[in-house]
Amino acid sequence: MLSASITKALSDSHHNDLPTSSVCRRLIASGLSIKTASAISRRAIASGLGINTASAISRRLIASGLSIKTASAISRRLMVAGLSVGAVATFSPYAVADTTSTIMLSGTVQQVLDVSAREVTIEVPLDDSAITNLNVGSVSIRSNASNGYKLTVTSANNGVLKMTDSAISYSTPYTLSYDGAAAVSLSGTAETPLVVENKTSINKDLKACATSTGCSRSLTINVKESDANKIPAGLYRDTLMFNIIAN
Repeated sequence: MLSASITKALSDSHHNDLPTSSVCRRLIASGLSIKTASAISRRAIASGLGINTASAISRRLIASGLSIKTASAISRRLMVAGLSVGAVATFSPYAVADTTSTIMLSGTVQQVLDVSAREVTIEVPLDDSAITNLNVGSVSIRSNASNGYKLTVTSANNGVLKMTDSAISYSTPYTLSYDGAAAVSLSGTAETPLVVENKTSINKDLKACATSTGCSRSLTINVKESDANKIPAGLYRDTLMFNIIAN
């Protein structure tokens, strides 16, 4: 039951303004105070809204946390715009304006994989001496592949130096040392390239060759004395081909 003060307020309102008192009763029944309900009903009815519409809109807007003045102004404007009470029910004070905005940024870094070397041409002297760590050039590498890279080498002559200016084919085997590593044979690499460097994500220097200057790797060869003194004088050649592949 309504308290004596509420009953009196409704009675006074009923005698003075029937539509206003109807709105007021509905607002009080929704849990609003007498003062709040009275102010809302007066403003809503004054705006020309029907009793049902005015009370429904005002209750829902006040319940969302808006002030009496703001709720009344919004309800009038929404109804003038032709919105239904159901549409107003979804209104929230936080939907009046966006408080955040998002900008998506994206960029692309082109992958760089580059290796350069030169054809190796050496002359093997017949002086009964071995060739040890003879520098025959270098390889330059550039790579920014995120998972690293593999560098392979292929010997056109399968790891031997061949004389090319003689009717008889003479040759001598040799081994290759890549950037100071242990010397390895290149036999069979014409069919299956030899991996001489493999950088993966576990390597601390993975990004070392991503600079504009890249990295330089030294190349040296070795020829045994026993192989060097068995062949005639002349020019002996082999071609080493390097290939870089992203992991």
